[in-house]
Amino acid sequence: MIIAMPPRNILAKLRAYAAHDDPLVATTNLVALVVAGNIPFYPVYYLALIGWSAWPSLLDLPAALAFFAIPWIVRHSSLLGRTALPVIGVANALICVKLLGEASGNALYLVPCVVAAALSFRANERWVMLPLVWLPVAMFLATLGRLGEPLVPFTEAEFTAMLRLNAVSAGVFVGFLGMLYGRSAIVSARASR
Repeated sequence: MIIAMPPRNILAKLRAYAAHDDPLVATTNLVALVVAGNIPFYPVYYLALIGWSAWPSLLDLPAALAFFAIPWIVRHSSLLGRTALPVIGVANALICVKLLGEASGNALYLVPCVVAAALSFRANERWVMLPLVWLPVAMFLATLGRLGEPLVPFTEAEFTAMLRLNAVSAGVFVGFLGMLYGRSAIVSARASR
C-alpha cells in the first residue's frame, strides 16, 4: 500500500533539503532543485510540440537526479556543491544537443551555466569561478559540429519549434538566476551589518 504525502509536506521537505545558513549556498541549492523539477517537463513539451519523434528527450530524465543531488553534495562541501551546478548544467546541455541536435537550440542552456558560474562564488573564490565561467564557452566551441546527428532526424519545422522553446526557456532561466542571486546578495549584505 502506497501512502501519498500531502503536497505541503513535500514542499516543506524540499525547503529543508535546500536550506543552508549561507544565502549564496541556499540559492545554489534552490536553483538545482528548480532545474531538477523542470527537467521532467521538457519531454512533455517536446512531445506536445513535435509528437513522438521527440522520444530522445526522455533519455535526459536521469539528469534531474544529478541536479537533485547538489544540496546533498553541498552538505559535504559548499564549494564542491556550488561547482557542481554549472558543471552538471554544461554536461546536461551537451547531452541534450547530442540527443536532439544542434538546431534544437539546447546549446542555449550554456548561457545560464555561465551566469550560474559567475554568481555562485565569492570574490575570494575567483580561482574556481573563472574556469567555470569559461567552461561552457570552451565546451560549446569544442563540440560545435562534432556531436554528430541527433538520434532522430527532425524536420526544419520541428527544429524551429524546439529552438523557440529553448530560447524562451534559457532566457527566462537567466532572468530567474539574476533575481535569485540578487536576492541572495541582499540577504548576505543585511546579515553582515
